[in-house]
Amino acid sequence: MRRAQIVGIVAAVAAGVTVAALALREPQYHGRGLSSWLRQCSETPLMEKARLAEAQEAVRAIGAKRALPELMRLAEARDHPAREWIAAKCEGIGIRFLHERSADERQLEAIAGFEALGTNGAPSVGELTKALGDGRLAFVAVRCLDNIGKPAEAALCQGLTNRDAAVRRWSVAAVAGVTDDVEVYLNRIKGRLNDSDENVRYAAVSGVAAQKDAAELALPLLVSTLADRNDGVACEAARSLADFGNDATNAFAALTNFVNTSNENRVSAGFSTLEKIAPEKSLLIFSNAVVNGSGRMMLSGLAALKATAPELGLRMTLEALKSDHGGRCAQGLIAARSYDIETPGIVDAIKAVWRPEANSEAIRTMNFLVQRQKAKVGSVLNLPNDPSYQGKTLGEWLETHAPDSEATMSSNALAAVRAMGTNAIPSLLQRMEYRDPVFGLFDYEASTKALLGFCALGERAAPALPDLAERMNGDDGEAALRAVVATECVGADAGPWLQRALTNKYPDVRAAATDRLRDMNLLPVKK
Repeated sequence: MRRAQIVGIVAAVAAGVTVAALALREPQYHGRGLSSWLRQCSETPLMEKARLAEAQEAVRAIGAKRALPELMRLAEARDHPAREWIAAKCEGIGIRFLHERSADERQLEAIAGFEALGTNGAPSVGELTKALGDGRLAFVAVRCLDNIGKPAEAALCQGLTNRDAAVRRWSVAAVAGVTDDVEVYLNRIKGRLNDSDENVRYAAVSGVAAQKDAAELALPLLVSTLADRNDGVACEAARSLADFGNDATNAFAALTNFVNTSNENRVSAGFSTLEKIAPEKSLLIFSNAVVNGSGRMMLSGLAALKATAPELGLRMTLEALKSDHGGRCAQGLIAARSYDIETPGIVDAIKAVWRPEANSEAIRTMNFLVQRQKAKVGSVLNLPNDPSYQGKTLGEWLETHAPDSEATMSSNALAAVRAMGTNAIPSLLQRMEYRDPVFGLFDYEASTKALLGFCALGERAAPALPDLAERMNGDDGEAALRAVVATECVGADAGPWLQRALTNKYPDVRAAATDRLRDMNLLPVKK
């Protein structure tokens, strides 16, 4: 055995003995040591309320006097450089009995322990306050102090100016929980609105925005933050103003200046607030954005008009759809997606959009509206000639998928389609080329269900082969390819029909037919 391995074993055993000795001395409750209960506190998900409550109650029963020394030891845990070396050696020589927890794991247990103790952890405030000055321990310390609550008020206030941005950010919310007076709280955190770290500033905005009952104090702070250099912070301040309702109307002028910028993110956030606090006063601003704006600014204007002046919003959306300017028309198409498919004029206006620069956006909008309508009324496609089995139509059976896969029919559905037999063929063929009745878009979902139906019928679908062959030789390449797939489902009788597809004018169809004939052992296998 190599010397390094021997050293590793000795170190591992020594560490194991140390851990065991500490375990014997630690406080016990119901036959389990404090470390075991702390681990349960730390590792139990919040949704497992009973298990979490059990562990927290155990920590409280052990008591602060006996638990706090261990919690502080865990909070100040650091990984020794030798830890990784010992762990690697133990792994390399197959020793599994030692599990030395990392510093992160132990610190999380300390945080969970202080959460269980709450204000009873107050005797440790002094030590935790000192830990705020240690860059490696400061974030753990502020979380422990937060769990202690009111007794840690002074320390948490110190955290607002800590050199670690993560500590400052956490302290903003923590100080709210220990400060009784709103004005005092806002005075404590308002300096963080100018913090060098954008995440701290964002947290401060959220802290100010939460003070709904002190609008006269909070609103000026939020308005001042509209000028923040970071979009996320400024937009959060703008959106937060909407939560103050009528009290925020005094911010109208500031918001007007806020949206008079080329930054589309700020325009969108500002419009969403203006439409809530001053809808009538803002109509001219929204309309101007639609007429003179571009891109997201125009889209934000249309959305705001739809919310504040529905008739005007619809009229301007329809006008945008008729625009010869490709960009404006494209924004109109995106705005049209917020309307129901039954909205007067929407369908006709979208259908009329057929120019190279807008075609793809038009098709996306059509598909979006069709899919949303399906979700609204149900996705089952029932055709007039659908046969039924056991009180359910073919369309309903085709939507009955297996429990573990939406792409596979359930065993009951397979049996139902087979029982319908050749009566199902006309409907399946119709689904192969079905188009939605509103826009005339090809329905890929219906076609896929038809292919599943043909696969379920198998050899029973042989009477459909002439119709499928006609589609294979048609002018629609996609329809021809789907016909090849459906033909293969028929089984042995499909061979001669697939042979004809080997000379098809579409390369994809010829390739698909070749692959399927090889799968059926009717063509030589490629070497």
